[in-house]
Amino acid sequence: VITTIELPVRTVSDTQLLRVAEFSEIQPEVYGVPTEAIDYLFQRHTEIVSKVEEHHLPIQFLGYAPLFQEMRVYAGQGADWVMMNLTDDPSFKVQQNWVLGPKGRLIVPENVYKDIQSYRKTGIDFDAIFIAHEIDQGQVHSGMPVPVELLLPPIPIELKEKLDRENTFSKWWWIGVSIYSTVILGIAALIVGAVLWVTLAMGGEVSRTADGIAEDARRRAAEREAARKQAAEKEAARKQEEQARLINIMAEAAAKKQAEIEAEKKRQERERQELQRWREEMERIEEERRRIIRERDPILFGVVFQKTGQPDEPPVGMWYYLTHWFWPIPEK
Repeated sequence: VITTIELPVRTVSDTQLLRVAEFSEIQPEVYGVPTEAIDYLFQRHTEIVSKVEEHHLPIQFLGYAPLFQEMRVYAGQGADWVMMNLTDDPSFKVQQNWVLGPKGRLIVPENVYKDIQSYRKTGIDFDAIFIAHEIDQGQVHSGMPVPVELLLPPIPIELKEKLDRENTFSKWWWIGVSIYSTVILGIAALIVGAVLWVTLAMGGEVSRTADGIAEDARRRAAEREAARKQAAEKEAARKQEEQARLINIMAEAAAKKQAEIEAEKKRQERERQELQRWREEMERIEEERRRIIRERDPILFGVVFQKTGQPDEPPVGMWYYLTHWFWPIPEK
């Protein structure tokens, strides 16, 4: 039986999607599709296109390529791409629950989640879902297991900055505690010294009397004793004033040091803000540059295919672009 059905040819004009198809070796025209599979593929394609047009979905037909089971690595522009069946994606499999059975979950931004949900609501279904991840060049090769940390999203910049701010605050807090403790200990030591000195000065002189000394001798001795006590009290008062002056000097020095610390913190905060503005500007410029040269990362593909009676040959599927998203690039 000779079929008169002709399978569609890729009509995508998006430059990035064309590069995606190129690096993943998806052919624009029919490639090795067995005759017995053409009717099935044409029917499925017609159903998908009908729902895409009816619901204005961004799904696009990319072409034809054989399915594969292993992880494949392709050289992209400025980066490599690792492509695999979604069920083999470490970032998907790691979410499975050994008690409840396969409960795969894929980490995606909210807008991508809504896209996928809209596909499901329209009844569009695919025989397989493949995913491609952009990774640094030379990190993995085809057939090698891919570390899950290469596929998971990086730590958000906001969280990293929050941790940095908390670390800086902790450092300055302990510096302030150290300075405050030093000032308090110094003041305490000086006050104790002053009390001891006053105690010795006030109690160091003891009047001495002797039997047989005349009354006038006792009077003169009493006068001298009173004079000595008065002098000791004046000296003690002078010492206390000196001690208070030293304490004030130390307190002023501590306050000045604290003010310097606060001023330094404000200066560092201004520098941090300036650096942050500079980083944001550099990120904006880099994002503009990457938007021109990079592909979509990650990318989800839908595939429809029909198994053939030849187990040694993988089935040829019709590949569709489903959605994509960008993870923010962490600082080196």
